Amino acid sequence: MSQVNGKAKNGRRTLKSIEQLFEYGLDLKTRTVFLGSSYDEAGKEIGIDNRVTETLIKNLHLLREKRGNIRLVLNSPGGYVESGIAIYDAIRTFPYNTDIEVCGEASSMASVILQAGRRRLLHQNAVVMIHDGTVGTDGEQSTIDRISQAKFMEYELQRMYDIYASRSSLTSEEWREKCRHDTYLTAKEAVDLGLADEIIRPKHAFSKQSKKK
Repeated sequence: MSQVNGKAKNGRRTLKSIEQLFEYGLDLKTRTVFLGSSYDEAGKEIGIDNRVTETLIKNLHLLREKRGNIRLVLNSPGGYVESGIAIYDAIRTFPYNTDIEVCGEASSMASVILQAGRRRLLHQNAVVMIHDGTVGTDGEQSTIDRISQAKFMEYELQRMYDIYASRSSLTSEEWREKCRHDTYLTAKEAVDLGLADEIIRPKHAFSKQSKKK
């Protein structure tokens, strides 16, 4: 990130550095962070991984330079559990308030990250998806390794249920039941369940075209 920290002689960031910052998902002027997905070399979407997490944490570090709340725009299908939890913790420990705005989807681990926001906002056509997810296992693992992994998987799932419960009126056990299968929620359904606070409505309404006689 050292390339994006350059400043002009007058102390203002150069246009080139601003463009580079935006490419990394950061708009310093509006204190907005954009959180999406990582892609492999073939262009296949991976979701939230260590690269996305590292960039997000660096962006939050840059925003610490100046006091003020921030806005995080989220559009992600989810990703690795540890990466998602790291982002959740980074937002929760950020010294200023963070509003999270979902434009598109907040699925799987992204729905957990959404819970870190002071205000959890959904565009009217946004989708939230919750589930237990899947974790691969190594066929060469010993019985002890499998037992250890199973215990850790249960710990990770319980942690997710507890995060959902901390922001809603449902208990961790009720969230456990809802996450047994892929559960897709509209913006209204997500608000009703307590996974979000409000829906962002369009600022401008289109006029209907009158029928020709």
